[in-house]
Amino acid sequence: MTFTPPEFAPDRQRNDYRLGANWLPAELALTMLRKRLKLTPEQFAARYGLEVADLKAWEAGLRHPEPIAGLMLAMVAEAPETMARLVQKVREHRSRQAQD
Repeated sequence: MTFTPPEFAPDRQRNDYRLGANWLPAELALTMLRKRLKLTPEQFAARYGLEVADLKAWEAGLRHPEPIAGLMLAMVAEAPETMARLVQKVREHRSRQAQD
């Protein structure tokens, strides 16, 4: 079995992300991912359950995603529609719990 690395992957020690074959600073990789999906920062944040302020800070290079957020972003890059559906299911579940 051949290992195929994910298209988008974080390197925590370098604070870089691999996007395709290239290693890029986190802020550039995140911006490119969002633009590839043709989403504004507000749309991307809403779709994937992020705070707009966090996304903008990551894209500006003011902060870097925590490891779990980096993993989630890698999953968005690999399967954006699947991740959007999962986020929506979590929202629906939380909404039902809040009503009970």
